[in-house]
Amino acid sequence: MASLHSSWRFGKRSKLQLRIKVSQDPEDFYRLDPTRSAAENAFDIYSMLCREETRDTKRLFLLNALASLCLAARKGSHHSNLRFSTEELLYCLSASLVHTFTQVRAAALRTIRYALSTPKDIKAFNSLQLQHLLCRSIDLMLKNDDERVQALKLVRKMLAIAPEDISPVVVRCLVSLADSGIEENDNLLRACLATLAEIAVLNPALLIVCGGVTSITRNVLECHNPRIAESLCGVLLYLLEWPQTRNMCGVRLDCLAAPYCDFTYRLGIMDKNKDARELRYTSCRLALLSVLRSWTGTLEFCDPSKPSGLKAIVDALYLNQIEVRKAILDLLYELLSLPQPAWTDDYAVALQAVDPSDFQDSWLLSNGFVSAEGRSILPSLAARAPNVVEQHLALLLYCFLETGLLNALVEVAVASDQFVSVRATVLIGKILQLMHTHLPPDICCTCPALPTLIGHATQGNQQANAAVAALQNYQKMLRQRPASCSLFLDSIIQGGALIQTRLFRRYLNVQEQQGPALQLQDTAAAAGSSVPLSGYFHATLDRQRLDSVSSSDESQSQSSSSSLRSSFRLKRKFMPQALFDNFRALNRLLTGSRVLTQTDANLWDWDVITTILRSNCTRKLDFTLGKFLKRLVDFYKPSNNRFSHQDLVPGHSMPAFVSAGLDLIDVLVGSRQLECMRYITDYFSDISQHLLAVTTSNRAHDCLFSPQHMNNTMCQQYFLYIGRMCRTRKGIEVLKNTTVFEYLITLVRVTDHVCYVKLIVSGLNYSFEKLPRQVLEKALTSAKTRSGRLYATQFMAVLLRARLPHFEVWGIPLIIHQTKDADRSVVLAAMEVLEEACHDKYYLEEIVSLWPNLTLRGDVGRLLMSRYYSLSRGLNSSLARIEDEIKYWRNGYNKRYVLLVEADTHSSLTLHIRNEDGYYSRRNCNQRPQTVPPNIAPHLYGQMVQTSQGMTALSKYGDLPQLLDLLTRAKCTDDAECLELKAAVWALSHASTHANGIEYFVEQNARLYEKLIVLVTKCEVYSVRATCFSALGLIAGTQAGANILFKLNWLSVRHDRNTMWPVHQPEDWMSNQYTPVRHFYEDAPPYNFTVLEDQIDGSYYTGSYYWNLLIDQTEPMAGVGTGPATAVGNNQDPNSTATTTTMDDGHALALHVNRTLPGSGAAAKSKTLPEGSNLRQGKHQRSLSESKTTDVISLLGGGGGGGRGGR
Repeated sequence: MASLHSSWRFGKRSKLQLRIKVSQDPEDFYRLDPTRSAAENAFDIYSMLCREETRDTKRLFLLNALASLCLAARKGSHHSNLRFSTEELLYCLSASLVHTFTQVRAAALRTIRYALSTPKDIKAFNSLQLQHLLCRSIDLMLKNDDERVQALKLVRKMLAIAPEDISPVVVRCLVSLADSGIEENDNLLRACLATLAEIAVLNPALLIVCGGVTSITRNVLECHNPRIAESLCGVLLYLLEWPQTRNMCGVRLDCLAAPYCDFTYRLGIMDKNKDARELRYTSCRLALLSVLRSWTGTLEFCDPSKPSGLKAIVDALYLNQIEVRKAILDLLYELLSLPQPAWTDDYAVALQAVDPSDFQDSWLLSNGFVSAEGRSILPSLAARAPNVVEQHLALLLYCFLETGLLNALVEVAVASDQFVSVRATVLIGKILQLMHTHLPPDICCTCPALPTLIGHATQGNQQANAAVAALQNYQKMLRQRPASCSLFLDSIIQGGALIQTRLFRRYLNVQEQQGPALQLQDTAAAAGSSVPLSGYFHATLDRQRLDSVSSSDESQSQSSSSSLRSSFRLKRKFMPQALFDNFRALNRLLTGSRVLTQTDANLWDWDVITTILRSNCTRKLDFTLGKFLKRLVDFYKPSNNRFSHQDLVPGHSMPAFVSAGLDLIDVLVGSRQLECMRYITDYFSDISQHLLAVTTSNRAHDCLFSPQHMNNTMCQQYFLYIGRMCRTRKGIEVLKNTTVFEYLITLVRVTDHVCYVKLIVSGLNYSFEKLPRQVLEKALTSAKTRSGRLYATQFMAVLLRARLPHFEVWGIPLIIHQTKDADRSVVLAAMEVLEEACHDKYYLEEIVSLWPNLTLRGDVGRLLMSRYYSLSRGLNSSLARIEDEIKYWRNGYNKRYVLLVEADTHSSLTLHIRNEDGYYSRRNCNQRPQTVPPNIAPHLYGQMVQTSQGMTALSKYGDLPQLLDLLTRAKCTDDAECLELKAAVWALSHASTHANGIEYFVEQNARLYEKLIVLVTKCEVYSVRATCFSALGLIAGTQAGANILFKLNWLSVRHDRNTMWPVHQPEDWMSNQYTPVRHFYEDAPPYNFTVLEDQIDGSYYTGSYYWNLLIDQTEPMAGVGTGPATAVGNNQDPNSTATTTTMDDGHALALHVNRTLPGSGAAAKSKTLPEGSNLRQGKHQRSLSESKTTDVISLLGGGGGGGRGGR
């Protein structure tokens, strides 16, 4: 191909590659005669094209006319009206493919593309040997871009028609172009790579034979565009997915780590670019991100039985190469979706970047505002729902632990370079936290934490000491979270029952609480009976923060110095509480505030002002105090342009006068003095007039409350103050008298600026009064813009998580009504909120009582409606169609469910994301947005088993025996069989999410869980392994499922997603054995899809926990407690393979790891521990109340009585 390329490019024909000049001779123009038939026009064109004397310009017009006829004929019957066969047309057009002018050749290729429509046409094209002329057009590079584009379009058309009939000549031509495209700066390179990617999917064997794998791998390493890198890596991963292509393609993903590990690595254009090293690292990072964010890539790249690319990267950290270390750290940060700290040598600045409550750009008024902040900080109701993305994260964390990443990072942290040390230390802290929450204790807590770092610190290493101190500060910072960043969200939290839960209550300042301690309420039922909190708390929740809200050092220093100054002032000036009634003490405070003596508010002491407003001295109003309050009101009135013109700097800590404004409102509303009533009425009358001006003026930008002022000044705080008034009935009356509510409703309905809708919806208090809820309803249903209704709908999730009082009465109907919105994005947002509400039984009862019909909303509506059948109330409803719904799922929707789950997974892990409308767009972004990955969707079978009534109906109308048979046969040789197998896996795993389903499978002697473990560890199709992996995590998300998987040597994390600091307990909760009745799969024969049952029979003994449940208790049970269990615990081959998993109520991990461990009595236990860890000899004696189960084996085998213990 290279020699052919040279002869065409530099031979004599190169002088003739001229572009045709359009002739002015009328005879050269040709147009179709509309009065004649298509066949007559085609005959004329055919005749003239076959004449040698036809001029070049006319030939071009003839080809374009013939292309129009072929396009019209394709839309109708296949060339019947042209009276020419495809072969005859190709004979006619073949001469034009060797024409002198490039426009003629391009027109001929275009006409051929329209003429081909069936696989028979492709075979005729190949039989005429036209593929060689097609390759000639592609290979020429003589200002013939139009011709080359038409040739590539023709190749893609042939791929769409009959990919199996594509000639290898064409594929080799494309491979040659891809290999040399970068050096020659070929503009067609990207289109060529896209075509090779299509060939890899449609005809992978042909691409492998023609050497396309090497070409694609080479371009992956030279690509610094995330979209292209992800697509090319997807091709390689697709070839590794199936065993038939994996064994012949020779893809080695570990070569993608070459730029990190080979310091002499050079490739292609990298040699000539002055930024060669940065480009190499960028290309390597993009490729590895795409690989490690996939199941196939993780299994191949991190497989310990092969040369591990991940192990090579970790080992490279030990080398003293600063650039390599920095590049690897960048890779790890982005892989874990962590915000990268600034390139700094200050630990405080770096820690702020990973603070979950530190200000983020997505919380700006112009972006997600309080809706985004609340959904990011507040704990979700779906804390126990499994999540495929988090399961994948658990797999990566386990791989990090196995490859010794923490020790390698320690070596980087104690290195001499301070900047790299800071970044590595922060990464260590984050990985430790993730391992603590995502991995089971028997895996992540068996060895001392960071012994190497402690060793360096004890030897006097300054970097190590600084790293230890930074990790301690990071832990303290996380223990103070969650904490709201804005006063808007803080006000919402105070109004709901969430503040009464342990998660928030543990950080409250007890000294600021007045009255008895609040009871802990962890369910939504607490919201209905919650009491007003305005009497218990002051302006904000006083949770200690180790950093300021600001991301800058300046704001932090100002905050710390202000607090110190305030503490000294309290010691020096503050008197006992009894002296606050003293007139002289009050005068000293008023004088110290400088409100009465200075006109400039910047000179006022706002700490003293806040102290006065929060004290009892404001109850009795005199002339001096009245003047003090009057000056404060004048400062806050928007017309005076004082407070309203103060700058609002996003990300900086809020000035003290903002919270003082809240205290001022509390004082004025709570006072019985008429003067205070006059002040507050005048204050909000002024605010009301400016709200009116926004809707009545010609341009909103000319008003004081303009959109620009809302983003940049303190004007947005007035909506917070309006919400503060809504906390009392007296405040509501003031707002009604000043027509504030009327103007708010009008503004929500008519404004084109979504910032007003955001501020109004986020600022109001919905805890006790109906008028604010009416404003919210108008924003949901009547907002003029789609973005306004969308924000209001998303904001409902914040109110849901805050557990506002009686939200199920007034909030749930509003959300259901939003599912009828005309805009699809609003509907999907409402469905997402409803889905989260269904995870709380209290809210689900209300939804079921309303029984909204959501089937018209597509798949998301049908999946949500399946949750109705998890309650007895739903099963007994007159609207329930139990039999019809089960038949609908078994007749095809089980397969549809597989596609929906995989679509959610792909959208969460790739750049090919879905927009707000739920549709996929092109890969039009170079960075993955920080989105919340969806949980595993509900399944009808999983909802039915939640009750005995539902389990009975599922057993009667469902297809559980057929699904078990599919799982036993485990056929997955093609896409159709894989889809059936995955559908069976998901259905059976969902049916095992309750003890009812587990008992059913035990009674059927199905051996379901052993089969899943064999598939997840030995199935040759990686996507099936990933499905079983997620299914085991789903099963382990319940107490019963975790217990039964533990019996099969499957470790689990037994806490939900909201538990950030779990108390880890060892899994060996049996009384007399380390690993009681746990099975191992090391001796299983090679995987065979047709004899899965035989494998289990050959590799498992019959003394299993739940198989013995079926045996009559009168039979002797001695072999159960001693023989088999002892054999498993003590007689294991120390060189065998152990299976390890982890679960975090949806975080599951399954990885086959080869280790060599000492053959001690606890060898079976050792196989589940990280390499080099120390065994823990002490055992935790878990009570029956803790485990929520009774171990029949220990009762029957240990005591010999065979009786069951009480629960």
